[in-house]
Amino acid sequence: MKRLSTLFMAAALFAAPSVQAQKVEDFGYFDHLSAGVTLGVFDGIGLELAAPIGNYVQMRAGAAFMPTTTVYDRDIEYRYGKPSKDAKVTAEANIGWVNGKMLFDVYPFRSNAFRITAGLYFGTNAIAKAHNTSDVLTEGEGVIIGQKYLFPDDNKNIKIDARINSVKPYIGIGYGRAVPKSRVSVGFDLGVLFWGKPEGWIYGKNADTGVTEWSRIRKEEFDPVEDEDIIDAFDIIEKFKFGPVLNIRVGVRIF
Repeated sequence: MKRLSTLFMAAALFAAPSVQAQKVEDFGYFDHLSAGVTLGVFDGIGLELAAPIGNYVQMRAGAAFMPTTTVYDRDIEYRYGKPSKDAKVTAEANIGWVNGKMLFDVYPFRSNAFRITAGLYFGTNAIAKAHNTSDVLTEGEGVIIGQKYLFPDDNKNIKIDARINSVKPYIGIGYGRAVPKSRVSVGFDLGVLFWGKPEGWIYGKNADTGVTEWSRIRKEEFDPVEDEDIIDAFDIIEKFKFGPVLNIRVGVRIF
């Protein structure tokens, strides 16, 4: 019996280093902090801070922005005056946005960096903006947009926005720990951002009320024959109620 006890003790001593080598580091609640930089589709350029919530969840908070980029700069046709006349004006369209984000990464496997992520983006709702860069119409005549009759604002501009929801739920998968077990980590995210049905808004002085304000443009306001191209554009844009998020992240553990 004594020899058997000694054998078990020896086995335990030899096994101890092996068990220690396989041990996975324990994370507590907000006991570590890391900083990360992201680059990708929709996110653009982002900065994040991350902290663990136990061994299976990590929280990320930060901001991301897409630098303003001109995607359209040329003449477009428009109608003005009553009775209406056709004219052309040079217009410019830009895309760009800024968002804050709060994300929660769930790691189903403690020893693996695969993650499932859910959270929210919140911020810019006007993701595309357009305005004229040359003077529109003649003095005393307004622009006809669908069923709206508008005068330019004090800067002689008519503005149009494409808007989505300010709060945008996100769900996706990824790989890599936002709070790494070592000093540096590299990971990626692949997911979907749900931003709702895009809407068109226009800014100008209402010819009936004299008030300069934003008002929504609806597809139903356009003539099915004369404005067929505009209605087709509405049909396409309204189908995009969500968008892809694909980015890479480089993180550094601070403590």
